[in-house]
Amino acid sequence: EALLAPLQEQLESGTLSDEAHIETEGQYDTLAAELEALEHRPVVMPPEVASRVGAFLTLSHTGEMVLDDVFYSETPITVTMVEPDAAEDDAREHEGEDASHDGAEGDADDSERPAPVATFRIEEGTGHTIGRGNTTSIIEPDRAAPGGKPMSQVLMDQLAIQRRDVLGAALQANPGLALDYMIFVMIEGRKYRTEGNGTTIRAALPQDAVPATGVPGSRARDYLAEVYDDLDASWSEPNNKVARFEAFRILSDDTKAKWLAWIVATSFDAKEGYGAPKQIPLQNRLATILEVDVASWWRPTSENFFDRVPKGALLSLLDEVGGPSLTSRNASSKKPEISASCQKLFAGDAIVEAEVKEKALAWVPAAMRFNDVASGEAPEDDGQDELAGLIGDDMGAGEDDDLAALIGEDAGEPAGDGAVDADSESSGTDDVTPPEHQNDDAVNDVVAAE
Repeated sequence: EALLAPLQEQLESGTLSDEAHIETEGQYDTLAAELEALEHRPVVMPPEVASRVGAFLTLSHTGEMVLDDVFYSETPITVTMVEPDAAEDDAREHEGEDASHDGAEGDADDSERPAPVATFRIEEGTGHTIGRGNTTSIIEPDRAAPGGKPMSQVLMDQLAIQRRDVLGAALQANPGLALDYMIFVMIEGRKYRTEGNGTTIRAALPQDAVPATGVPGSRARDYLAEVYDDLDASWSEPNNKVARFEAFRILSDDTKAKWLAWIVATSFDAKEGYGAPKQIPLQNRLATILEVDVASWWRPTSENFFDRVPKGALLSLLDEVGGPSLTSRNASSKKPEISASCQKLFAGDAIVEAEVKEKALAWVPAAMRFNDVASGEAPEDDGQDELAGLIGDDMGAGEDDDLAALIGEDAGEPAGDGAVDADSESSGTDDVTPPEHQNDDAVNDVVAAE
């Protein structure tokens, strides 16, 4: 190819005479034919390799048998050509000089001796063979049993699991190291790859239903980007994973905590699944603990909200915030104008009454609120309340008395003691032990009322 390039330039320049052009073109064609012959030369496989490789016989789309032109081996194979030793060449030269003095008979004997030929060194696995032309398989040290024989794959897997358990047991004595490792692999998996981390711990980016480029910007997103830019990333400079881990370990606890907060904050899912928006109760609880003020982090704008809802929704919102007077001012306007007015109003830039401005600055749509419910206020429904309601709907007052009587008999009390007088029921003064409540404050209120 290096010889063809200048010839092609000469042919394309147009400065050659007719005779020179014909001669140059002939040289170009000759070199091109030699190059094509080199590129399509038959592949010669050393016999030492042929016994260790094979090819796949497959079916084409038309049902014909096709032999794959790529050879495969069960283990990695490295083939190295070994040229004849220089010592052997020197010896042959000396023998040739001696034979030249012996006459023509010596020359005939020397010509019959075969010339040294190149051999091949075959290496399997990652080890190295010893000696020229040695074709013995090399066993990796980790796979070798005492005596050099290879261990089975099942045994290797079992030993790997047991080695893993030993590391896990030893880690229990050093929770600080475990925390460093957890934070590091979460960041490492995000910035680089999870391969080589040796754990199932992940903190991948959430798979949102809408790409990040399709989501309008917000103060919260900008702040997360600023936090990342301010993080100490000096530990990530080494190219080796182990070196990066050691550099991360020597960071201060405050720096590690900032990395942890960022990696967790950027791993939140927006909602459960890809269906209808369903908030995640655990995230709502976090927001309550943090006392999150959504309005201070996110404000509705024409881009992210007002242009995306109907005109009637905007008028209803204006009525909610400023009453009929504010709605009437915008009722005859077109939607883009109402949207622009809403953006100014809910950003606090509109000149309105103080009360209206306060409501506007505090308003966020329901989809942006964290609807947290305390565990004591809303215990998990196990279906018993619904069942009791169904029983109450189906049973009359007389059946209630019969049920109370049966309960009294089962408890070893006279049926009459368990019956409740209708007058006492209506008065609400019956002496009944109040039920236990999960909320201690609620219990105190009930006792005080009694």
